[in-house]
Amino acid sequence: MIVGGTWLFPPGRALGGWWRDLSPRRPQRLWFTHLLLHRVEALAEVKHAHRLDPVQNALLCLLAGPATVVPEQLRVDRQLLARWLHALIDQGLVRSNGQGWEPTDAGQTAARTGAFTQPGRERRTFYFVDQREAQRPAHFLHLARPALPYPTPAADWHFDPSWLEDCPRRPAEWKRTHQFPADVEAIIVGPPDHAIPSWREVVLDRPEHLPVAIVRTAGGVQGFQTQAEDWKLRADEPVFALGDDWEAVLPDLAAEPPPDAWRSAWQAWCRQRGVPPVDADLCSVERRDHYLEVRAPKRVADRLKAMRGDGPHSETWLLAGTGRTRAAVCLKVVEGGG
Repeated sequence: MIVGGTWLFPPGRALGGWWRDLSPRRPQRLWFTHLLLHRVEALAEVKHAHRLDPVQNALLCLLAGPATVVPEQLRVDRQLLARWLHALIDQGLVRSNGQGWEPTDAGQTAARTGAFTQPGRERRTFYFVDQREAQRPAHFLHLARPALPYPTPAADWHFDPSWLEDCPRRPAEWKRTHQFPADVEAIIVGPPDHAIPSWREVVLDRPEHLPVAIVRTAGGVQGFQTQAEDWKLRADEPVFALGDDWEAVLPDLAAEPPPDAWRSAWQAWCRQRGVPPVDADLCSVERRDHYLEVRAPKRVADRLKAMRGDGPHSETWLLAGTGRTRAAVCLKVVEGGG
């Protein structure tokens, strides 16, 4: 959510609640980001899967036999037979061989499996992560649920249709890994600029965004949609899941905040709680997995322990970083240093 041109970020209590809610997934790290997305609508060439009805299946299996079949052998009303055959011919499963009918290669497969595919064209919706800040092309992202409208995109917001056109040409392993629709075989883009395309061939790009908590697990990363109004987390099912190559899709997450960012986050946390700057400066900070370890002199550590709701044994969370993506850590204060 944006208020007055400023992105809103969750408070520490929300981060701690999310970590507990997601603990069954054994998270290793936690981020929050306002993910900027291209919601792209385009005409796709697809293959629709169909099941043969019992009559079609029986007739196709008969035609796929070793002997040529002629109408007289079938002992079926000729008008009814013609209707069935024409349906199979229209589906590309049967052809005439001059003496009778025989299945096409697709018909042979359908006779074995009881199913067939047919090509078609329809408009589809695809999501891409905007990666202008990383100076990369937008990357396809499979979302389980729609995102939210983003009414204030930057002036240089754009989407190159070639990014989408390239996806069906990718290797099958890439499409499986990123959950690109298996039935999409090509993207149909309008003719050159001097021609007027059909409305179905026009590529539409709508800017959207997704406030999302992202956790890293042993198998990759998972994103969970949040509500900026009350910071509730939809922890039951991820809105997206990525494997080991998640850094190609979410490069912002791969960039670890520098040490100065962690120190700045610690100092801001201290200011909010009235800890004198001189005491905050006596502490050293170091990121350790999902913890920010703060080594404080005994006097400072005792002060933190005395603060209601805060201290080395409570789950106090904070964010570090700049821009739309922030790394979240649980504050861990230990005595030492000074």
